[in-house]
Amino acid sequence: MTNYMTKGQRIRIFSAIGDVFKKKDWLFHFLAPFYDHLIRRPQSDRIKDLLNLPPNGFLLDLAGGTGRVSFHFAGPNTNILVCDINRSMLKQVKHKKGLLPLQADSAQLPFPSDTFDGILLVDALHHFLKPQNAVSEMLRVLKPGGRLLIEEQDINRVFIKIVRISEKMVGLHSHFLTAKEMSALFHSSQYKLHFERGNCFTFRILVCKLS
Repeated sequence: MTNYMTKGQRIRIFSAIGDVFKKKDWLFHFLAPFYDHLIRRPQSDRIKDLLNLPPNGFLLDLAGGTGRVSFHFAGPNTNILVCDINRSMLKQVKHKKGLLPLQADSAQLPFPSDTFDGILLVDALHHFLKPQNAVSEMLRVLKPGGRLLIEEQDINRVFIKIVRISEKMVGLHSHFLTAKEMSALFHSSQYKLHFERGNCFTFRILVCKLS
């Protein structure tokens, strides 16, 4: 006897498949083993200079994925924690000496206030559903006198507009902020901001938390 799915069963199956592909985890799970080879090499020397970590300072690489950026800062006098929501990406961190992986949500960081000397957020803010929540958490765990460096893609560039469309097509939540919009997230007099261009497609904002 031949079995046929009812219309309701087909709808439920395709709905379930759609729910999976709407979540960005499936994509980063697939890309994790190859991610470091697919993504451009960071301007690590400049980023290191901007962060200006003290000896034996503590650095949080938030949404750091495989640790591809903070890996370049690892050494005997650094303490680097790579925090990401995706477990598959964090598995790659274990292969990089000097980095400690931790799975956590950027909007609810499991650290006391004033914990880190530096915080790094590269090419990730546009993935956050509520960027203001993540920013508030980063500022909370940043020590007075500490530095937060955010590097983002410049949505004013045509190529990045294409990237945004491509990311949305594969189910990623991608909302790119302009430099002005990002600066508005740091409206308190407690912070000093420095803006600069990265490469032709990126910009950086350095946030210094005043003592």
